[in-house]
Amino acid sequence: MKADIFTVDIDKTHLKPVYNPLSHIIHCAGGQDVRLTVCGRKFFTLMENI
Repeated sequence: MKADIFTVDIDKTHLKPVYNPLSHIIHCAGGQDVRLTVCGRKFFTLMENI
């Protein structure tokens, strides 16, 4: 299953400071930073299906 869209929590200390958000997410963020994923019009969080 491929994600249509996802959100990343950039308020964590290992992601600070952010000068270029896209580049920072690509190079510094990991799976533990994903907050919400949308796949096939269904919303998923880490622990539950909304």
